[in-house]
Amino acid sequence: EYHLKLKNLDVLPMKYKFDYNDLVLFYKMFNHPSPFSSIPGYLRKKHLLDPKLTRYTRSMSSSDELQLECSIKPRIDVFKNSFFYRTHLRWNEVPLNIRSENCLTAFKTKLKEYLWMKAD
Repeated sequence: EYHLKLKNLDVLPMKYKFDYNDLVLFYKMFNHPSPFSSIPGYLRKKHLLDPKLTRYTRSMSSSDELQLECSIKPRIDVFKNSFFYRTHLRWNEVPLNIRSENCLTAFKTKLKEYLWMKAD
């Protein structure tokens, strides 16, 4: 019943709201980098990575150029829980048709629909 009330109010459950906020910020940084807000160098598009550095990353579809991989093996929880590391993993889970959206408003709408599907 609580979940239904949230859906009627169009308010995502807390876990998904945090994911939503992280992914919207990540989208902005990924698509509109600036000197003050850009994706760090250890996260790169899969096809740009040096094969020697990818031995610790999971394999992904080579046709998806918006998939990101990390060239650093996380050894401590602080890094595993850091914004960029945790969000790049969530970014890779979002369907390509959402990640490839050119319009921020459309991205937000589709992302929210996707997260509601996951929450159900």
